[in-house]
Amino acid sequence: MKRNLLLLSSFLVLGLLTSGLPAFGQGVQFAAAGGSRKVRAEGHTEIVNEVTLRATNAGTVIALSSITLAYSGTITNAPDVRNVKFNGAAPPGTVGVVVSDNTLTISNTADWVFALNATLSISGVRVDVAGGGATDEVTVDLSSLSTAPSTNPVTYYPTTVQVAKVISPSTTVDITPTKRGVLTCAPASSAANALYTFVIEVKEK
Repeated sequence: MKRNLLLLSSFLVLGLLTSGLPAFGQGVQFAAAGGSRKVRAEGHTEIVNEVTLRATNAGTVIALSSITLAYSGTITNAPDVRNVKFNGAAPPGTVGVVVSDNTLTISNTADWVFALNATLSISGVRVDVAGGGATDEVTVDLSSLSTAPSTNPVTYYPTTVQVAKVISPSTTVDITPTKRGVLTCAPASSAANALYTFVIEVKEK
């Protein structure tokens, strides 16, 4: 009987201690989301949809950790820290954004403390769709490097999100010459020259 009471007391004390642990004692799992923004199949600098990471628990991304987004095409614009938002505003501390080929890596100099449903979003990324061999969509693979992986891991679900839908617009060109059908780029300077103008009509879809 005494042994049972001792075990029960130990469990109660342990429960009280663990329930009082601060939020930074655990990592964060993010629910990742992208979008289906339409981009042109022949585009080399197409802006894709933002990636939103929503915390499914309260936790902390420890300072000097990093979050990496690997796009399925080469990134063609320079990194901009203003496109990284913590709950719609600038994240605490200094944010580092580095682009290398198709990857964008975000690092932090201060702890990022997430409440439940707090968000981190990354926008303004342009991708070379045509240069990468256009497929039906542009995707992003998510990964992290935590400075405290045992106590503060950073995980995602899902680990891959779609950020664009690739489309191939149908374009037609009609050339309608007048009179002798001489094509010229010079504007008509007289009534006689007006006989040699032409019209190019371009229609998309």
